[in-house]
Order: sequence, then structure tokens, then C-alpha cells
Amino acid sequence: MILFLTVLLTITSSFASVVQVSGPDLERGLNDAIENAVGETEIELAAGTYYFQNELLITKPGIRIRGQGASETILSFKKQKAGAQGVLATRDRFRIENLTVEDTAGNGIKVIGANNVQIIGVRVRWTKKLSPENGAYGVYPVLSKNILIENCEVSDSSDAGIYVGQSVGIVVRGNEAHHNVAGIEIENSDDADVTGNRAHDNTAGILVFNLPDLVKKDGKGTYIHDNEIFDNNGKNFSTKGSIINLVPKGLGYFSLASQRTEIAHNRFRNHSLSHLAVSNYFVSERHVKDPTYDPMPKGVSIHSNDFDASRLTLPDGSRINFIIKFVAGPMSHDIIYDGIDDGTYGGKKPLPNDRICIGKNKKEGKFRFANIHLDYDRPHFPLPGTLTRDLSDHNCELAPVRPMAIDLNAGVVDDVSRPDAAEIEAACGAPGEGVNVGALNYDCPKLSDYRLEGGLNYKLSNELFTDYALKDRFIYLPAGGAIDYKPEFPMAFPVGTVIAKNFSLKDATTGKVRMIETRLLIHRAKGWAPLNYLWKNDRTALLERSGMVFAAKVETPSKESVAIDYHVPSLRQCASCHSINGAITPIGPRAKFLNVDDQLERWARAGHLRNLPDMAEVTKLPVWSDESAPLDLRAKAYLEINCAHCHNPVGNARNTGLFFSTNRDSTSIEMGHCKTPVAAGFATGGNIFDVTPGESSKSILSFRIGQNHLAIKMPQLGRSVSHKEGNNLINRWIDGMKKGACK
Repeated sequence: MILFLTVLLTITSSFASVVQVSGPDLERGLNDAIENAVGETEIELAAGTYYFQNELLITKPGIRIRGQGASETILSFKKQKAGAQGVLATRDRFRIENLTVEDTAGNGIKVIGANNVQIIGVRVRWTKKLSPENGAYGVYPVLSKNILIENCEVSDSSDAGIYVGQSVGIVVRGNEAHHNVAGIEIENSDDADVTGNRAHDNTAGILVFNLPDLVKKDGKGTYIHDNEIFDNNGKNFSTKGSIINLVPKGLGYFSLASQRTEIAHNRFRNHSLSHLAVSNYFVSERHVKDPTYDPMPKGVSIHSNDFDASRLTLPDGSRINFIIKFVAGPMSHDIIYDGIDDGTYGGKKPLPNDRICIGKNKKEGKFRFANIHLDYDRPHFPLPGTLTRDLSDHNCELAPVRPMAIDLNAGVVDDVSRPDAAEIEAACGAPGEGVNVGALNYDCPKLSDYRLEGGLNYKLSNELFTDYALKDRFIYLPAGGAIDYKPEFPMAFPVGTVIAKNFSLKDATTGKVRMIETRLLIHRAKGWAPLNYLWKNDRTALLERSGMVFAAKVETPSKESVAIDYHVPSLRQCASCHSINGAITPIGPRAKFLNVDDQLERWARAGHLRNLPDMAEVTKLPVWSDESAPLDLRAKAYLEINCAHCHNPVGNARNTGLFFSTNRDSTSIEMGHCKTPVAAGFATGGNIFDVTPGESSKSILSFRIGQNHLAIKMPQLGRSVSHKEGNNLINRWIDGMKKGACK
């Protein structure tokens, strides 16, 4: 096959290199350019519309992707077959600009855990208008810092067009957010400057939320100023279960439990419910298990805004809208405040810096304010309390909120160099017998170049499900090297170790088993390096950096025929799943999963494993399918091996606060027990809690592991079909829990 692909390399002063990519197979060209990038690299994409089958993953720092303009360079994910995001970046100094990302299965552009994020002049959209199956977020940095989102246009997302969560140091400037559920949202974040944006024709224009059960608590210091916020009366087309689904239409600005927030010099026009609303979290009627969470809005300053006289309307069908209209009357309001129990209207006054201050706002006609003061102590909360329209208790001033300046020179770039072709050829082609030790520092073009023979054939008590693939596992230790025992992962493997895993599929028609790929983790001096080799025939496996997807029919252990889209991951997707605290590490070879059939003792006797304690001290997990073992431990073992590589406190899903481990109590919030989701979008399936005890049919966890949609399924990579047997296990586990715990 000939690829019409152009890649040109030139040296510039501002970046280490500029790579120009064009041609019909731009997806492969872009992936190759990222794989080959060394240090600061700008990748310039040609004009045109390009269809991607896989998410675009950036796991190297210093990558800048630049198109020819949002109307000129369009990356379409309408034909996406693998990955949940459109663009996913996980490293520092990431910049993307002057292009369009459209029709992604999940979020448009997601960045997690990065320092220095710049998203400029980008358009993110879904061409299927107002659909709950559109991605949740258009532009979505999370757990990051020094973020600039500028001159972007985002539309048709089923949650928030621009969403920044659990981050520090944010500028959202000069963007247009329209026809989303929420236009712009700042959540659990510190020091955000939201200015010069146009938020219109959304359900709600701009949101500032603090939510419970997250890694980062109590966002503070958001300055919302000089924005045009108008006509946000659109249908809430999000899926039931997500917090955004509770937002009624007709809100210009909505603050939920926000702290130290200033809303000033904005122009509000034509909102059917209220230009601004400030509320306690419990307006959501949701259960909170987080003992550190503060549901009260505190230190909110609303001044110098310009309001028009919006029209009379009727309730939109939402409970919150109905309560407000029932208590405050049908006319639109300028500001609605749910004072609840903060002491403003009786009892102990709030501290001076915790007050809600309102003043110096301009209005065409009579200013309308209402404190609906909902009562949460009544049996079926919230119910209306005493309506108050008096603003005198809000006649106060707070210190201005001025977020810290962001640093767009922040972040680090790996100090790496790439060997030239002659050096690689010499090392990989070196003659000899046994493992080609000299080649282990290089990405060799053929698997056979490493001469991997023998090795420790190992097994795990529980395996990651991968579309019913058959797997063989080997560990190659350097001469004289041994593994140092660790009770929790990762165990310490010596430099020079190779961990290999062969993937095969059993053809449902012929019954023949065919080798598909071999994945390697090589422990080099600077850390683990993932490599993937695709078998071309029975004798040759070639390095595959960019990944691919192909259709197959496989036979399951129960002799069923199942059609799959088998996904050979890109090297960056390998790195993403194996990322722990930003570093690549093995997942499966942990003591608790290796403790099977006297395997650890045999390794210790042979000198392959050092410092093995008395076996009574080593956790031994049952096989998840062993019906004689406790259901609770089997279910947690299944979740840990299949989900915890991302869902752990330092993994790539740490922003969710959902952490699966056999060491955790099943009723803990971290295991999903009565936990509300944060960024699930339509993947809630209409459910409210990750785990609803006693009711798997109402649990988001059960829904997601049973689905095959790219943006819903969990895990997001590694499978195209759900694991029926594993799903049944998790459903039985949830159904066996005591009902009613979430009330």
C-alpha cells in the first residue's frame, strides 16, 4: 500500500522542529509525527477534512498542533472506532490551535494532569444538533494548571462547551459558546479569569460549581467579567443522572456552592428564569457523603452588571424551575439567591468575607431580586421557605477577586535524543545468540531483532478482559538480575527487564488460533518503554506505532461466536493505560495477582525474586470466576484488574474520585457506593449513582461495563464488546448490597 503522505522537517528558533503533515492519510501522518517528536515540536496540518478512526493521544510534552484555520483544517471523528475522546493530552506544554474537531464519540479535546495548556482558535462541534449522545465536553482541561482557552467556538455539547475542572490558573478569554447545555463551566478550580466571552443560546450561560467527592476540593477565586451573556433559554438535552441535567433553562449565570467569586461588568440579556442564580448545593436534592465538603456559597460579589428586562415565562418542566416560579412568581428575575441556612435572614450572621454582596448593577426597569430560602429540614426537601426580596442584607462589598497570572512558559519537556537510523540498524541487527541485550535500548523494527527466547512464563489470578483474546505472558530478566518484592504495585524490576504479552484470537468459523500482536514493556535506564509488534504472518512481527482497528469473529470460552472490532493500540495508548503518576509502569505483575500456583515461591527459590516475605503476609486473591470464593472479594478483584490502572489516586481517571481496589471497603465512596458522577455525560444511562446498593439496574457502573458505545463503555480501551461473564459478576455484587443506603 502506498500512502500519499508528506512530512517535511525544518528547524526554527521558537521550536526545536516544525513538522508539516498533509495527504489523505493525515491520521497516520500526524501519529507518526507525534511518535517521532523530540523535545518542543510544532506539527502543522494542511487544509482539508480528515476522518480519524482512533482518538488522537498526546503523551509527550512540548507538542503543538496547528491547523490552517478552524474553517480550513477539520479533524472529523464521525468514523471513530476506538478511544473515547477526540484529542487527549496528558503532558506539559500542550498547545492546539487553528483547526476544528468535530463529531467525537466522547469529549472533543481533553487534557489531564498537564502544566501549560493552550487551546486557541479551535472550533469543537457536533453536527448532530442538541443530541444527548453528543460528547459531554467540547474543551475539557482537568487537574491541570496554567491554562489558556482563547478565541474558540464550542457548540452542541451535551454538558458544557468549555469546562475546566479541578485546575489552578485559568484564563478563558474571547470564546463563543453556544447551543450547549452549559456554555462555560468552572468547577472545583482556583484562580480563573473568565472574560470577553459570548455565551448564548445554551441552557445556561456560565456556571461556577463546587461539587463533593472529588480529588480537588473547594475551588476559589473565579472572576467573571466583561462577558456577553444572552438568550440562554435552550432545552436541557443532557442525560438524567448528571449534575448538569438539574440545571433549568433560562439562566445567564449559575453559581453552586462557589467560593470567593466575583461577577462584574457583564451584560445580561433575555433570560427566561434569571440572569444570575446563586445557590447551596442541596438545591440538587443529592446525598453527600463527603465530610469535608462545604455546600454553602461564600464570598460572592455581584456588581456593576447590566441587565435587561426579560420576559414573562412559564416553568420549563424542571423541578428547580417550578419551585422558583412557584415561590417567586412567573416573571424573570435579575438575581435569585437560595439563602437556605446561611444566617442572612435570621440567626447568626455570616462572616464578613463569606457574605453574598450585591450592588451597583444597572437595569432597564425595576430590579427584581428573590431569596427563595428553601427549607431542607422538611421531610421531602427542598420545599419553599420564606420568600424575601429585601436586598439590604446584601449591601456590602468584598475585596476584588484577581486571579494569579498564568505562566505560559511553565512545564517541562523531556530531555531526550533519538538515535539515527544507522545506530538503530547496527544494534538491532547485531549477530549473536540469546537475548540481544544491546538492542533493548532501541525501538527495533522487528520483534525478532530482540531474540527473546525462554523467559519466565507467568500467569495472573485475574486478567484484563480484551475482547476474548488469548494471552501468553513472559518476563525476561537481565543476567544476574532479580525482581524485588513489593506488597503493592509495582514490584521493582531491574533495568534490562522485558515483559512480553502475546495476543491471539480464536476464529469462530475455522476454530484456528491466530497470533495478532506482541506487546512489550522494556525497562530502560530512563524508565519503561512500551512497544507493540503486529504479526504479519507466522514468522514476522513488525513494530506498529500508530495502532489500527480490524473486524473479526471470535470464539468465546463458552463457544459463542462474537463479532468484534479488535483494537491494536498505538504506543501512546499503551503509555496512557500504563501511566501511574505520569510514569509508565507495569499493571498486571503485582504480588496479589501473581500469587497463584506457588508461582512466587518458585521464583524465589530460583533466585528470580528477592525479599519474598512469609506467604501468609502476601495477599492472595480468588479468581473472579471461582463461585466458591466470596462474591465481594471476587468482584473487587475483577474491578481492580480491569479498571484500577486508570481509577486510582495517581492514574489517568483520578479526577473522578472513583478508585477500585481490593483493599477498599465496598461501601466506601471511592468504590462508587452512593457516589454521584462528575463528568459522565450521557454515560450515566439516566442513573444518579455510580453504585446504587441493591440495584445494579440503577447503577452507572453496571451500565458502563455493559455498553459498547465508545464514549460510554468502561474500560474505554482494550475492548469493543462487553464481557458478559464479568458483567454478571458485578451485577450480582451490587444486587447483593443493602438497598436504601443512598437516601
